[in-house]
Amino acid sequence: MTTDLFWIALAVGAFCAAMVLALVIPLRPDVLRITQRIVCPPGSSLLIRVVKLSYHRPGERGLTVVCRGPDGDRSVIGRAVFWLWVLLLVPSLALAMLAVTLISRSAG
Repeated sequence: MTTDLFWIALAVGAFCAAMVLALVIPLRPDVLRITQRIVCPPGSSLLIRVVKLSYHRPGERGLTVVCRGPDGDRSVIGRAVFWLWVLLLVPSLALAMLAVTLISRSAG
């Protein structure tokens, strides 16, 4: 695989991982729990809370992700979403590399 094809596969894989992330978090926000060991220090736990916002449009929700430990609560929503995206990038990148390789071979 050439360098150009690698960058194309990386872009496709990153895009696919972002699309899966955008689908998974609203439907199953508890999937962020798999990032607990990465984003929370030892001795703390990951708390995921979905809050229904009644003062906004009907059906609108908010998401709170915090590490609860002996030193208090610390918001880690950005880190949790980033690491979940990285974890989704691994299989997406493998599939994208396979697809780009097959397409480039069939194109000549």
